[in-house]
Amino acid sequence: MVFFGYNLTKKPFVHYAVVSAQGKLLRSVPIDLEVPVMMHDMGATENYSIILELPFTFRPERVLNRESVFGFEEKRPSRYGFIPRHGTNQNQIKWLQGPSCYLFHVLNCYEKDKDNVVMYACRSERSTSYGLLTGNTEILNDKPTLSYLYRWDFDLAAETVKETQISSFACEFPRINDLMTGYYSRYGYVMRLRPLNSPEFDALVKYDFGDGEGAVKSETFEFGADEAVGEMIFVPRQGATLEDDGYLMTFVYNNKTQATYFVVLDARNLTAVVQTSAAEYLCEKGDTCQMCTSAGGGTAGYPGNAVVARVPIPRRVPYGFHSKFISQQQITH
Repeated sequence: MVFFGYNLTKKPFVHYAVVSAQGKLLRSVPIDLEVPVMMHDMGATENYSIILELPFTFRPERVLNRESVFGFEEKRPSRYGFIPRHGTNQNQIKWLQGPSCYLFHVLNCYEKDKDNVVMYACRSERSTSYGLLTGNTEILNDKPTLSYLYRWDFDLAAETVKETQISSFACEFPRINDLMTGYYSRYGYVMRLRPLNSPEFDALVKYDFGDGEGAVKSETFEFGADEAVGEMIFVPRQGATLEDDGYLMTFVYNNKTQATYFVVLDARNLTAVVQTSAAEYLCEKGDTCQMCTSAGGGTAGYPGNAVVARVPIPRRVPYGFHSKFISQQQITH
């Protein structure tokens, strides 16, 4: 496992570390930055780990001007540090510089060859951490602070950075089949942000990147008008041989009925034609269950036959941020 840690108050502001499969810390590499930054994620490929030094900085002296200690510095560039996966010294880092931006979550990274690396992530022009760190939540519809799916092409030999916008809508919580982490992945999934003054997500969008060089396709699964969802995770089907053969899972909350559901979707059939009734997918009460059929229409109110399960939860489950599926086999072993 590779990971990073950052410190806002003393140098070195960042450490990059590697842990063995047995849980032993193999190495921790201190990395000197000019100023501490809000660092939420990193990238990883077969041979590199990517440190994201983005200009969302921490400066305690800002309080003297009655400002938040966190601030986005638009005139500072974004820096991407490529350290060998098993690097032992910060002098081994290859730094590339790109336009000022911010990103919370990386979809995936992979190497086209030894000098060319691709990264997909949700990018915003600037950030206030959705107002949580600055105290200003009035900016949630401010387009420069909203995240859109982007592609980065890094040329380590030429020291160039190219950015390409993929999504036309605001989105977050990108996920893939985790078995493909660090390698080329054809499919990716993001949650579409509802255009309201709150960070609610109302749809899942599946991207098909093809061979990674041509046109990008997408399909969208929309939840109910009164529903919002958390992060969606991909779980491979047992015995699957295709990258997208599996399930997409999340919790859904209906703001009107105040009901929570655990929803499982078929990742390969998000926009398929309805072939079965809602009762076949739901709880033992079938279509007489008010909680299961409250949305009305389609398969439990959803289009197509993508829904594998829609399970009412007796208590409200907060959306949360991140999740992980752990099988019984993993728990046992």
